[in-house]
Amino acid sequence: MWRIKKDTIFSGKRLNLIAILVFFIVVTLLYLHSLNSPFHFDDEGTVTHNSFIRSLRNVFLRFNERPVLTFTFALNYYLGKLNPFGYHLVNVLLHFICGVLVYFVIIESLSFAGYSDSQQGRIQRIAFFSSLFFLAHPIRVESVVYVSSRSVLLCGAFFLLGFLFFLLSLRSQRFKNHLRAAVIVCSLLAIGSKEIGATFPFIIILFDYLLVAKTNLNHLKERRGFYILLFLTLGFTAYLIIGGYLHNVYGKASAAGFGITMVSPFRYLLTEFNVVLYYLLLFIFPYKLNLDYDWQFAKSLFEFPTFFSFLIILGIGVALFRMKQKKPLLFFFGLWYFIILAPDSSINPLKDPIFLHRTYLPSVGPIVWLFLAVDNLFLRLSLKKTPLSPGLNPPQETLERKKKNLIDSIETATLMIFILIFSIVTIKHANIWLSGIDLWEYVVKLSPRKARPHLNLGMAYKTAEFYEDPNAPRRLPSAIPNKINAPLESVLKYRPYLAKAMSEFETSFRIDPTYVKGRLNLGGTYYELGDFDTALVLIKEAVRINSNLPESQHNLGILYMARKEYDLAIQHFKTAVALRPDFPEALYNLATAYVTVDNINAAIDTYLKVIALNPSESNAYSDLGALYSKKGMLKEAIYFLSRAIRLTPKDAIAYYNLAVTYEKMQDDEKAAWCYQQALKINPLLQPALKSLINIYQQEGRFDEALGILQMWARQNPKDPTAATNLALARLRFDEWLQKINALQEIVKKEPQNKEARLKLAQAWIEAQAFKKAKELLKELIKQNPDYLEAHLHLGILYGTNREFNEAISQFEEAIRIDPKDYRPHYNLAIAYETAGATAKAKAEYEKTLKLKPNHTATLLNLSAILTKEGRVEEAMVLLNELLRYDHKCPEGYLNLGILYIQKKNLKQAEDNLKKALELKPDYPLAQFNLGKLYWELGKKELAQEKLNLLKKSQPLLAKKLQELIENK
Repeated sequence: MWRIKKDTIFSGKRLNLIAILVFFIVVTLLYLHSLNSPFHFDDEGTVTHNSFIRSLRNVFLRFNERPVLTFTFALNYYLGKLNPFGYHLVNVLLHFICGVLVYFVIIESLSFAGYSDSQQGRIQRIAFFSSLFFLAHPIRVESVVYVSSRSVLLCGAFFLLGFLFFLLSLRSQRFKNHLRAAVIVCSLLAIGSKEIGATFPFIIILFDYLLVAKTNLNHLKERRGFYILLFLTLGFTAYLIIGGYLHNVYGKASAAGFGITMVSPFRYLLTEFNVVLYYLLLFIFPYKLNLDYDWQFAKSLFEFPTFFSFLIILGIGVALFRMKQKKPLLFFFGLWYFIILAPDSSINPLKDPIFLHRTYLPSVGPIVWLFLAVDNLFLRLSLKKTPLSPGLNPPQETLERKKKNLIDSIETATLMIFILIFSIVTIKHANIWLSGIDLWEYVVKLSPRKARPHLNLGMAYKTAEFYEDPNAPRRLPSAIPNKINAPLESVLKYRPYLAKAMSEFETSFRIDPTYVKGRLNLGGTYYELGDFDTALVLIKEAVRINSNLPESQHNLGILYMARKEYDLAIQHFKTAVALRPDFPEALYNLATAYVTVDNINAAIDTYLKVIALNPSESNAYSDLGALYSKKGMLKEAIYFLSRAIRLTPKDAIAYYNLAVTYEKMQDDEKAAWCYQQALKINPLLQPALKSLINIYQQEGRFDEALGILQMWARQNPKDPTAATNLALARLRFDEWLQKINALQEIVKKEPQNKEARLKLAQAWIEAQAFKKAKELLKELIKQNPDYLEAHLHLGILYGTNREFNEAISQFEEAIRIDPKDYRPHYNLAIAYETAGATAKAKAEYEKTLKLKPNHTATLLNLSAILTKEGRVEEAMVLLNELLRYDHKCPEGYLNLGILYIQKKNLKQAEDNLKKALELKPDYPLAQFNLGKLYWELGKKELAQEKLNLLKKSQPLLAKKLQELIENK
């Protein structure tokens, strides 16, 4: 049986605490300056554009291949959104934790390897310097500063913690089962952080077999229940990998990429012989560390240096197996390196055969080897006997002790100098990551013939066009041209960074003609500069090369939106979403396109999908709330708009749409407050200004309306319309207030004078204080139920507010009071027509004509209804009758002229339209129809004359006439 030794992890507690403190100081000094580094490389996919991390619930409700890693990113996003500081802080803390765990794992491992209790100081020295080397080595920079490589830090932390729990479980009888349960949990967490966590059970059983059971399989059987559970965790690995393929996770464009078909497993294995050996070389000589190596895949076993690497690795393997019996610890840590590297560096082809962060956890093995070798070297020197000099006879023991102390000091000093040099290199290398431009210029220098570094350098330059550093906005020269038509030189003069970016994008696909992302980014840059034609050529070419890339389809959709080809835009957005269902940007733009073509229901469904993917997408909530408000679903509108404001408190448009919704609910108090908030955020939001003034006017709060206008004038001193509107409002308000005050005095003296109170209500209506007028009219009707004028005016007010049921009720009451008064019938007809009850409207118009046959407005409105119904002859009879009563009605001549055009009686049409213009020379509709008629008659000069007149007065009508002329 193997012998249980006494607890060692808590031996030398003071030294352990000092070691942890030193580790913390070292990690802080090495990486404190890197906490404000920007996001780089694949951080775009894992963090900035990752819909999974926008909500903590996504981690549990949706499949993702690294759920533990995703959860930590989601926590970061929840606490600090996309501020890189928090993400880097977590990475640095994880690196520190891993360093501490390496320290204790080595202490415990050495105790199982036969190091006696008397050698505690030596054990701690080996563990201390090994951990310092682990923390300070320059090869760690990529793992710590590159946010996306948190997977190796997180997996390493759980892997080492689980391994430590296992070692402790071998010593503790009391907490053995609890510690073994913790090992199982750590295995699952390591696997959920990165796929290499699947090697954890193999490392555990290998250590047990070599150093605990001493290669006796019978001893392993004593823990078979534990190992069955431990190896069952590999089922979680299978689930994540198979699920990744089923959900097309590994098919997405990422830096690593799984399951590539361009390289066979055998060629990839040959390549990894070189990579694995190169990693070992970098541990000793960390020279030209590169984020994106231009590493070529091996073609044959017998090419150089593949065969040479194979022979060296074979030699290492033979040497390791010869150590199996005599030096099992060295054998174990040798296999540790190769086993943990195996998922990335064996037969599973990855798009990139080499990444330095893949060495993070495997490197513990070579580090232990290195420091055991150094320690053994100095130990042999200290054990060598010192010869005594003639004539001197100090005690041999004293000499040996002094010699040992001296050698220990030399060993410590040598290792400290070694680690100090590596620390300086680490700080220098980490500084490169502080700027995207510095990083990618460095990478391009090392990998000049690889497309992707040039692309990323271009993206860094493009970011620098607007930011000198990622956190500080920079003013751009006002003379920058808004559009380029092709020559890069024209941009270079004003936008040097943008010119460099475009050059790098072009270089990327010159190096690799199939490199789609270079074309996409260059096309996107031309799009941003307004050159849609060049952008379209580039992005169409990208789609031709790879039509299955969601980003290509999405960018093409954006271009078609800019060109107002909405059907094509929708088609490509839908294709992008089909290729990648969790593509919130494509879904959002698809919803926007649906809104543009007025497909409101489809837009709402799509916005809901955006929110499901990204619950913190405030724009989607805001747009969705506006759509619900437009549909009259006011409670839903308030819910989504309120959510948008909670997510983005400075969203002026969301406040504005919320105010509009409250107005529809007739809650003017809340509407006014929301308009005020919108104006505080954006004082230039004129619709909010006008609506707020309107609310104050309706309530008769003229002083507050003037206050808003004064604020507008103060904030826009260079806008002459602001001062003019203020001056005109003062004049109007003074005029209205004088009239209202005079009438209020009369009403005060004669409370029962219903005519005076009606005139006061009319004055309020004239001042657009509809709410005050409504209150006064209701009170007047309450005291005088049969007062027809009050019912009539109140009905008109209700109709103005589109409260048709209330308006109809008031008009019907007025008709009851006096059936022979045509006015209630006429207004009731208007209310019915506006509400869509055309048949009832016609009946009331006919009743109006019976009471007042020559009522111009009724004849016009009824003829318009008959025209819509296709009853042109009857409409013309009414219009002719109107003009017999009122031969100076321009609207009558206009409508009759339009009907003559329909009847193809162009001469009569021309005469009537001319007559309309004689009566009303600035009549745009008459000019429009006459211009259209002239063009049909071939009188192009006269048509052009009307078009020119409309361009000055009515640009929209002019545009419509221009389109009609061009189409014909």
